[in-house]
Amino acid sequence: MSRLVLIMMSAAVLSACSNIPSAQELSATRGLVLCAPTEICPIIKVNWNEQDKAYLKVDISLDDAYRAYKIESIDFSNGQQNLHFKVSAAGESKYLAGVYRSKNSVITPVDVLAQLKASDHISLQVNTDQGHIKRYLLKDGQRSSAYQQFMDYYQTTQAQ
Repeated sequence: MSRLVLIMMSAAVLSACSNIPSAQELSATRGLVLCAPTEICPIIKVNWNEQDKAYLKVDISLDDAYRAYKIESIDFSNGQQNLHFKVSAAGESKYLAGVYRSKNSVITPVDVLAQLKASDHISLQVNTDQGHIKRYLLKDGQRSSAYQQFMDYYQTTQAQ
């Protein structure tokens, strides 16, 4: 009986270990841009585009206690070059726990930030029906967690 239990436990452990994702399989995580405490801070989630791994699906969320936003497009800029991306579908806004959460997504090339290299300033501008929200992904060498997400995906494609 104890031998049977040991075999079953060993099989369970081995099957669990075989399902651990490799370092090449990145999963989507949320990241923030560089924001002051009093600013609306876009939340960015980067993931592979399901149809083509040369592109990323970038989900943008804006949380605001006072208003909902219709996210129309985003721009990445290093001060000399501007990359513009329109949203891929109609967005959504929900009011939860006293906060409006507005969401939408865009499709970008994996190397979107590498195209803006040679700069120590990379900004993200979220264009909405309420105006523009401009924040930094990279400023004076300080990297945001959203910047690191983009670079992790880009470096994964370079390693292959």
